[in-house]
Amino acid sequence: MESVAVAGFDGFRKQYNESYGDPYLPSQDPEIDWDMLNDEIVRLFRSFRKNAQHCRGIEFLTESYFNQ
Repeated sequence: MESVAVAGFDGFRKQYNESYGDPYLPSQDPEIDWDMLNDEIVRLFRSFRKNAQHCRGIEFLTESYFNQ
């Protein structure tokens, strides 16, 4: 695999309407620490980039919180 394309990898926000475009989707659990979840996803993504040396490029089709 030389490259991958990613869409919808935009992270979780605290406010419902910041995370989802469809108002009919179920609301987010206010008890979840969304910042901590985003931080863990960032760590996993960085680990993937570091270890996926066969993957030469990652293209984000939509704006991503995790492309840091």
